[in-house]
Amino acid sequence: MNWARPLQHGPAIPMAPEHFRGTLRRYLQEHLTPALPEPSVAIAWHRAVLEHASRETTVFPVRWMSGHPRGDEFTTPSGRRMLMTDNAPPWWMHAVAFSGVMPPAGGLTSIIDQVWCTIMDTDKGRKAIPGQANAAGWYIAHILQVKPPWDGPLETWDEQTARRRFLRNLSPLNQFLVPKGNGADIGERAVVVATVAAWYRQRYGEVFEKFLLEAGARPGEMGVPDPEIVVTMEGGKSLSRHLPLARRSPPARPAIAGRPSTPWRQLLEHSAGENPRVVILMAAPDAASRLRHLTEDLSVEGYVGLSNALFNKCDPRKLREAAPGNQAAQARLAWAHLQDAKESPRLGGKWSTCVEVLRPGSNEGLSAVAGLGLEDFVRSALRVVSLVYRKIP
Repeated sequence: MNWARPLQHGPAIPMAPEHFRGTLRRYLQEHLTPALPEPSVAIAWHRAVLEHASRETTVFPVRWMSGHPRGDEFTTPSGRRMLMTDNAPPWWMHAVAFSGVMPPAGGLTSIIDQVWCTIMDTDKGRKAIPGQANAAGWYIAHILQVKPPWDGPLETWDEQTARRRFLRNLSPLNQFLVPKGNGADIGERAVVVATVAAWYRQRYGEVFEKFLLEAGARPGEMGVPDPEIVVTMEGGKSLSRHLPLARRSPPARPAIAGRPSTPWRQLLEHSAGENPRVVILMAAPDAASRLRHLTEDLSVEGYVGLSNALFNKCDPRKLREAAPGNQAAQARLAWAHLQDAKESPRLGGKWSTCVEVLRPGSNEGLSAVAGLGLEDFVRSALRVVSLVYRKIP
């Protein structure tokens, strides 16, 4: 068995659709199900990941962090060795489970050295192994975040934190597929994640519920499911990653036609990296539902008011001064500032000009904002300051 090239021993992964527009229920049935491993095989590999995590001397591959780039090794204060990776380990795990091959008798630990070169040399599609998910046009998304901001710096991790991060990075029960054209956006939207998670509860049963507990799922982390929501998914790399999610059955139209116009397009660009405001806001256990209420029926005045509050009222230094050492209290203060800003936006001076600048295209723009996760929402609102407010004479 060539563990570095598992798909030589099984069926080819089906190609991602070039274009899909329909309900999430239809997407799950027509496209996601055929591209997933058989449940019994996925569960077997999940258990192999758990067994690997139970050993005291094994290395945990986890997603890279700021200051610890891909390929770095680090030993936590608890003595656990960590290997920084990109999304290649999930590609490999999906490939080996999809091939139908069961874990060897010695478990994941007995073969992991054979696949390190594959895991570490595969690079974002440019060196994709033929037949692997990304080479077939898929983006691997995750039910639970592989880099949850509340874990803090790597240097502070205890054994339980390291274990949770490893499970989130490698378990096949934490993976699902979307076409990679706009997958980085669609695959991180709360309603999409929650709907897939609800379906996985049926597909994997009690094993999935236990995985959520073992991986440290937080209340509200996955949002609220809605299998009847209509989504647009695109293959390829050149299309916009921010396409508004419509509900039920609007008239069919090309996805590009609903794309927010400049400056909305710039405000909604996806980017990576930790944001201290997001870390504080995520300390609230109901952060996902708070965000949903915040963006529901949002006006352009409210959006600009939220930008003002995020930049000024939710300054991390001010929040830490108001509630030193108590991140939960800091989160409550920040969410209260944001709710107040939506209900009574402060739009004096150049903020009122921001409203007029953003009014053209605001219907499509605000529709896209309503579908953002917390990290992208915070970044988009803060970009109002850098891309609009500061450019007004």
